Amino acid sequence: MRRGVVCGLLLCGSTLWAGVAVADSLAGPRLSGYGTLAYAMDDQDDLAPMRDLSQRPQDNFATGNSWRLDSRLGLQVDHPFHPQAEWVAQFMLRDQIEQDLGSVVELAYLGLMPRPDLDVRLGRLGFDVFLMSDHRNLGYAYTWVRPPQEFHSWIPVFSVDGLDAAYSFHIGDARWRIKAQAGVSQPTLPIDETDYEAQIDNLWTLTLTRTSGPWRVKLGFAQFQVDNNPDAFSPLLAGLAGIGGAAASDAQALSRELAFKGGHKRFVSLGAAYDDGRWIGQAELGRSFVNHDILASSDMAYAVIGRRFQDWTPFAMAAYSRPTAGVTEAESDWGADEGLHQVALDTVNSTRFDQKTLSLGVRWDFHDQAALKLQWDHTWIGAQGYGTWFRAPALNGVDSQVDLWTVSLDFVF
Repeated sequence: MRRGVVCGLLLCGSTLWAGVAVADSLAGPRLSGYGTLAYAMDDQDDLAPMRDLSQRPQDNFATGNSWRLDSRLGLQVDHPFHPQAEWVAQFMLRDQIEQDLGSVVELAYLGLMPRPDLDVRLGRLGFDVFLMSDHRNLGYAYTWVRPPQEFHSWIPVFSVDGLDAAYSFHIGDARWRIKAQAGVSQPTLPIDETDYEAQIDNLWTLTLTRTSGPWRVKLGFAQFQVDNNPDAFSPLLAGLAGIGGAAASDAQALSRELAFKGGHKRFVSLGAAYDDGRWIGQAELGRSFVNHDILASSDMAYAVIGRRFQDWTPFAMAAYSRPTAGVTEAESDWGADEGLHQVALDTVNSTRFDQKTLSLGVRWDFHDQAALKLQWDHTWIGAQGYGTWFRAPALNGVDSQVDLWTVSLDFVF
């Protein structure tokens, strides 16, 4: 493994200064990069997976086999122009709805280190709350093909425009790090055939990380609010506003649950990673809390274990996501407006994540800058739990099982 490149890419979201950056502060800009070339195959013709909520699969649920799900190419430029300051920019091409400059720029910040134990960044930063925050797009940095869908796919935020600060200290042989982050974000998400640019405000995170020997443990908390509704919801919300009579109160309640605008989401996670050079393990627990059902509150977790045999690392992973609230159901019959009623119910339930996955795979480090991975995922999806899948409408009310096979080549340069 080419440690200089990998460490620089991994730590672009945290502290890059110690050692390399300071020593090379007069060396000028540095260029590095990473990429993944992956081919995914599933056994269903009525649904298609999303790696995250910024994707719309080609031909919607009829996608079939695809190069687009996981393939990506990243380029990073960092310029440590002073022992206590540097510029960092990272660009990434991947399958996502928006392909303009604003969506391609993953990172663009000024980093300052006024003291050896304190670093501050201003600009476009990586969203930081869970173990894989700094590298969920850097496939070479982890053993499996993609971050577990149940834990990561629902999170619409990759980048934050704002600032963060991290303070590090030691207790015994353990290094502790407290980090706070605040800003805004504007991810673009698919809503049926339309694109929804979410205006996310009041976003902040707080994390505490402990690193000692082969162990890394991280506690994270994040919250944000949404300040606008999708244009695609306007006809539905207008229709609900026009409901009168006995169904009026039900319609008003559904309108509140359907509104992205004014919605708050809070998320707490606790994770641990272990790597002693032979055995690797990682597990994380999370829970999201919401005030509108359309934002889908859930419990989620995953655990993975692997064993290195020279250049080969077989691994196994289990993951699940379960909504904390039941399916929103009809309180009454709306008579002539029952069609609108069902559309509203289907929409508010469309973002629920109710699934579990068993994964088996192997990684082959055939080169010090490249690795080949093979992975099989078997996923059980509950009725009204297809939040990270494009699917035929008839599937919403039934359970499904999906097999997904992926081969990927991950590399750094």
